[in-house]
Amino acid sequence: MNLSKDLGMRHRAGIGMSEHSDAVVAIVSEETGAISVGIHGNLRRHLSPETLGRILSNELLPRERAGHRKELGQQPAVLEGKGEKP
Repeated sequence: MNLSKDLGMRHRAGIGMSEHSDAVVAIVSEETGAISVGIHGNLRRHLSPETLGRILSNELLPRERAGHRKELGQQPAVLEGKGEKP
C-alpha cells in the first residue's frame, strides 16, 4: 500500500489497525488537530466533528436501527405509558 508521505506514525498505525481488524479507528493529528478515521484499511481525512459522528453511528450502531438514530448530543426522550407513574 502506498501511503502519503504527509502521514505520521499515528495515522499509519490507525490504518494498519483498521486493516487487520474490524476496528473503526479515530485519529486526531497532534500537529493540526485534524480528524481522520480508518475503516477497513481506508483513511478518511479532514473530517468535521459532525461527519465523524455520522461515520461512527453508521459503522457502530446496529443496521436495523438506522432509521431511529438520534443526532449526537440529543437527550433520548422518556416515554411513559398510560396509567404508569413516572
